[in-house]
Amino acid sequence: MQARLKEMLGDESTGMIDLYRKLIPGSSPSDIYFLIASDYRYCAKTMKIAERRAALERGRCTCTTSHGRPSARRPIEIAA
Repeated sequence: MQARLKEMLGDESTGMIDLYRKLIPGSSPSDIYFLIASDYRYCAKTMKIAERRAALERGRCTCTTSHGRPSARRPIEIAA
């Protein structure tokens, strides 16, 4: 898991693994890998856009989160 995530995230991989372990206790290494990989592939760009819009004070941007990670379960707003 660590080697694959290192290829994907570079130097941020260890910190990201630690964060997901903290946010989702009891998760297997496989769970952690697939959660991080899915978020990286499907949510990271959307979250970056939301952060930039909020920083520019260009209105609200809606993201979703579940267990501290993006998902369709519980919407949150990033307000400027």
